[in-house]
Amino acid sequence: MASNNPTVDANVHMSLPPATRTATANGTGIATKGFSHVLAVLQVGTVTGTTPTLDVKIQESDTSGGT
Repeated sequence: MASNNPTVDANVHMSLPPATRTATANGTGIATKGFSHVLAVLQVGTVTGTTPTLDVKIQESDTSGGT
């Protein structure tokens, strides 16, 4: 049974490793069954360009394929 203590009940997963990106990128699914909370950490490096854009979408799904 979860204790609702993130320092005890944490399970760390990297969905999309940090890298230079010049196009759309999608992370992998992360199973959260058995957990009551999710903490998302967004790691962003140097942003360049005339009008750089960072759009983030976190999505819930019943299947690992995202549908």
